Amino acid sequence: MTIVRRVIHQAGNRLDQAEHYILAIALILTAITAGIGITQLTNPESYLAAKGFTVTYEWRPIQQWGAGMLALALATVTAIPGGRRTLALSLGAQSLIWTAWGFALIQASARLGTAPSGAIAYTGLSWALMILAAYYLFSRKKGPVLG
Repeated sequence: MTIVRRVIHQAGNRLDQAEHYILAIALILTAITAGIGITQLTNPESYLAAKGFTVTYEWRPIQQWGAGMLALALATVTAIPGGRRTLALSLGAQSLIWTAWGFALIQASARLGTAPSGAIAYTGLSWALMILAAYYLFSRKKGPVLG
């Protein structure tokens, strides 16, 4: 066995041992998505008051963003008993909505001349979700996530 294969094999074994921690991270990020979606549905005025979010409203009303985020979070939670591919797809969809949100905030920041700090946070969240989606999509394990 070559050195590269041995390192990849050892890394795969460590990831298999950390399966519950990886799922916990995915659920925490999903809870963040659900929480922001709920606040967008219940208190859209707080988002409407922020100037940096104006570009996102040009794309879709804030309630639609919130409904989409909440729906994706619920899809992720219900995908856990399913398979790894289903969970990977729902995490990837969450990543896409955060990418769109971050891109819209970058456009707004450029237009308003403000710092894109929110966009940086949303893009980081998007990358974390995409890495988790790739982990579940390309995992050596097959079948259900838990079990």
